[in-house]
Amino acid sequence: MNSQNLHVDPSQITATKQAFQEALEGVNAQLRNLRSAHQQPWAGDPVSAETAQAVNQRTFAGEHANAAEQALVGYARQLSNTINALHQSEQAYRSTEADNSAMWR
Repeated sequence: MNSQNLHVDPSQITATKQAFQEALEGVNAQLRNLRSAHQQPWAGDPVSAETAQAVNQRTFAGEHANAAEQALVGYARQLSNTINALHQSEQAYRSTEADNSAMWR
C-alpha cells in the first residue's frame, strides 16, 4: 500500500476533519444504496438470470478487488483512517498549545 502525507495548517484541522467526515458520510450513503440494489432475474428467463448474476458479481463479489462494493468499502476505510489521524493530530496540537500557554503564564 502506498503511504501518503497530508499537510494541514493546525488552525484548519477541525475544518479538514469535518470535510473528510462529510465525504465518509457520502460514501456510506452510497454503500447503503448499493447494497439495496441487489439484482434479481427480472424476466425469469436464462438471459436475465445470467445478466443479474453478472451485475451482482461485479457489484458485490467479495474476493473481486474491482467490485464496486469493495472499492467503496476500501475508500471508506481510508477516509476513516484519515479522520482518526486528524483527530490525533488535533489532540496533540491542543495539548502542545495548552502546555505552551501554561509555560508563558
